[in-house]
Parts: sequence; C-alpha cells; structure tokens
Amino acid sequence: MNINQPTVFFERLKDWYKKKSYSKVSLTINELDVKAQEQDDYTVLYELIFESKSLEQGLVEIWITVDGYIGIGFERDCRISKRLGLRKNSYSNVFAGGIEPICINIETVIIFLELISDGKVFISVFKNHFFCFFDKGCQIVLPNEIENAERLKVELPFIKLKSPEAPSHLRKHLTYKPWT
Repeated sequence: MNINQPTVFFERLKDWYKKKSYSKVSLTINELDVKAQEQDDYTVLYELIFESKSLEQGLVEIWITVDGYIGIGFERDCRISKRLGLRKNSYSNVFAGGIEPICINIETVIIFLELISDGKVFISVFKNHFFCFFDKGCQIVLPNEIENAERLKVELPFIKLKSPEAPSHLRKHLTYKPWT
C-alpha cells in the first residue's frame, strides 16, 4: 500500500469542504464497490464531486483509490457546451482537464481546490460556430503570479501557466466565479 492512506485523504478533503461552508456548491460523496471494479486498472474507493447548479462555478471530481492514488477531473465538456450555447453530442461527458489516479500530495489537491473555489482558474476553448462544437484544445490556465504555481504545474500537468492565446471570435476564455 502507498504511504498515502485513502481514508486520511478522504477525511481531509471532506473536512476542507465542511470548513469552507460553501452555499452554492454541493459535495456528493460516493463510496464505491471495490469488488465491482476487479477488472479495472485501478480500484476507486471514494469519489467526491464538487458541483454547482451554476455553469459559472467550476465542477471538480476527485477519485481516491484503495492504494491512495488520486485522480482529478475538472469541468465536463457537456457543461462547457451548455455554457457556450452549443450543441454537443450527449455522450460527450469527458473532462476539459484532469489526471488519472497518480501518487500526489494531498496539499497539492487542496491548493488546486482553493484556486477553483476562489475563481482563479479559467478555461481557454476553441469555438467553431459552423460545426457547433468546441475542440479539445481546452486549456486550464492559472495566472503566473499564483503562489505555488510551479508546484501545481509539475504535479498537475493538465494545468498551463503561460498566457494562453488571446480571446478572439474563435477562442473564448471561460472564467469561473468563486464558490461562495
């Protein structure tokens, strides 16, 4: 077993959310059936979903495996499509960014949640009106001046720190409001 204890991680994230007292973002907790996942590459013990009914507040899903690895998903394509007013295939429920479960420091996960909950992250998407979709050129972007930005870039490779392409009629920056 990894030195990262899954129950400790789970309790830490649950306590973090509870202390914040967010009124606009709910936390859904699922304890998953380990036996039903025997054929999978990894076994998820806990699934935490931080979600608002508002499309302007970022959705985050976190999975904690029995080995103490953590996976993160940020914002789903279907939510982005709705927000942009575009039609998107209903099966497109993939994330704009994220990582499969890896060995990661819980502090890094909490820093990432803090940035999302403070509204300091935006997604840069390529929008095509003719075909009514956006491409997977999504970038989750942090301002360079964010404290711990380099640490996040190393541990969460789906995050970009450099300035993205400027918004245009095809490139749109979706900002997110704080969870408060």
